[in-house]
Amino acid sequence: MQPFRDQVFIATKFGFEIEAGKVVGVNSRSKYLKRSAEGSLRRLRTDCLDLFYQHRIDHDAPIENVAGAVQ
Repeated sequence: MQPFRDQVFIATKFGFEIEAGKVVGVNSRSKYLKRSAEGSLRRLRTDCLDLFYQHRIDHDAPIENVAGAVQ
């Protein structure tokens, strides 16, 4: 990805909680968002995501908290 970084727009999503390669539920709590973003950055070998969006709604995480965590 690195040689082409200035030529692409990177979008990734969060919301599903995945353990051992399997979806175990939804999770949009701020700690999980941070872990999810860091994992995407590492796997994509970049230091910046252009778009990070919520794929599934977590009814246990208030939307105000979710919005604050992705800023």
